[in-house]
Amino acid sequence: MHIALIWQRFLPYHQARAQYLQAHLESRGDRLTAIEVASQDHSYQFDKKTEAYPDFQTITCLPTTSYHQHSVQEIHSTVLTTLQATQPDVIIAPSTATPEGMAAIHYRMQTKNVRVILMDTSYDKTNIRGWLTTQIKRVIHKNVDGALIPSATHHPYYVHLGIPAERLFFGLNVVDNDYYAKRAQQARSHSEETLATRNLPRHFFLYVGRFLPMKGLESLMAAFARYQSKTSDPWQLVMVGGGPHEAVIKKKAEGIRGIHFPGRVMAPDLCDYLGLAQAVIVPSFSETWGLIINEAMASSLPVLASTACGAVPSLLKEGENGWTFTAGDEASLTDLMVTLSQLPADQRAQMGQKAQETIAEWSLDRFLEGAMAVIHLTRRPDPNGLLRQLALLWKGRVRTT
Repeated sequence: MHIALIWQRFLPYHQARAQYLQAHLESRGDRLTAIEVASQDHSYQFDKKTEAYPDFQTITCLPTTSYHQHSVQEIHSTVLTTLQATQPDVIIAPSTATPEGMAAIHYRMQTKNVRVILMDTSYDKTNIRGWLTTQIKRVIHKNVDGALIPSATHHPYYVHLGIPAERLFFGLNVVDNDYYAKRAQQARSHSEETLATRNLPRHFFLYVGRFLPMKGLESLMAAFARYQSKTSDPWQLVMVGGGPHEAVIKKKAEGIRGIHFPGRVMAPDLCDYLGLAQAVIVPSFSETWGLIINEAMASSLPVLASTACGAVPSLLKEGENGWTFTAGDEASLTDLMVTLSQLPADQRAQMGQKAQETIAEWSLDRFLEGAMAVIHLTRRPDPNGLLRQLALLWKGRVRTT
């Protein structure tokens, strides 16, 4: 078989999954073509190159420009042309909300026996739809042969949108656990040198992510300010990332002691921060999953996460590997920060060990298992002529965040 795997942009965690799948397919005599829509984007603005996967190769449809500089039609047309040129048997593509996802659907409609598998992380808490939108999605999904989604918690959402339950498989949102564990341990083994190099405090909570209103950063900083007033020797707060809301966040932080802004950081450099932090905080008001939770747990860190994070029901075990709080509940987050920072070091280490044990069940093997299951699904019957025409009308949209 020839499998095409499409992503808007292959960041390190995408590369890890793709390369792991590629190695397995090649061992069976199959092959994988990794198709990247664009080499840049406005949402993350990270350099995608990484020492972990130096030999990872892609076909980049728009190699010198940002994804967000192009129209829906340009992206859809370029990806569709690439699929016509490479002629895969199976396409694993992003959701039908995107032009690249719809290009995969339209290629399937042009070609006999080709199967399309969607990768999607949305669920009912992050993607509330009206009746009409739901019906349109159900029509489009008649051209989908299966989906790879994060976990069983997301299952009802996709069944409601018209993908049969037996065609849904789990394991999309994983990271290379071994890589994060190894690199975090290296940072700890050279802690004094790394603290000095990164200009980090000795004890700190860590936030990693984009600076957007939905990330709950004002709430985090307010909780941190309260935490400082309740603790005689408070930890500090390191906020890694950047984005459209950055100026607002930094202005808000001016009156609060102990907040650091190192800017945008990705692996392998991010592993130094994960290795030396005491805990990761994810305060989002809306989060389809939250891969930083995976990365933190792989690095043996306890996590404080809002219940708005899609990963929480699957990964967080209250009081064992972290705690949860309601997004925006600053008093609760403050209390959890106090509790965690006052725990004896050996108890925090036990929580970190439990976190690593939990995330071990969410490894690249889980992604591989789910991917191989969807790859071997049979093709669903084609919808009738009217439904076919309706599906051809939608070409996706380009999101700005």
